[in-house]
Amino acid sequence: MPEGKQDVETVTDDQGRFHLGLPAAGRWVVTATDPDHTFAQRSAEVNEGERAATASMYMTPLAPKTIRIDKSGGSGENSDGSMAIEVPAGALSHGIDIHLTSYSHGWNLPNDLPEASHFTYTCDLSPTEQTFEQPVTVRIRNDRGLSSRDARPRRRL
Repeated sequence: MPEGKQDVETVTDDQGRFHLGLPAAGRWVVTATDPDHTFAQRSAEVNEGERAATASMYMTPLAPKTIRIDKSGGSGENSDGSMAIEVPAGALSHGIDIHLTSYSHGWNLPNDLPEASHFTYTCDLSPTEQTFEQPVTVRIRNDRGLSSRDARPRRRL
């Protein structure tokens, strides 16, 4: 969204298409959300008086298994056992329900991968924007035979 502009919302039709009337030209970021799916996000450069399109967006259904973690900590696995989370005591001030959703392909990711990137593993940890007071551990089963010595990007949750 151009700097200083407001959010604009719309709803898709039955085929997932949408039309969004924008108040100004510029680079806009379109975010698709649904409470039962991961979000998807694409950007589009919109010129004055012209139409623009985003690349296709794919939203992945959230993992059906709910992992309940309270302030005393806890752990659990997703529905197929391919991912697990361990949350230490004191990492949360209140209980939350967590979903560990696996992405099977790079095109399922909320945003596009850079061209030089190769998809390996990733997951969506819901709820989004959750803050932990201590580090948590997320484990993903290595079904691709990657060496444990290979450096992998990590993100502190």
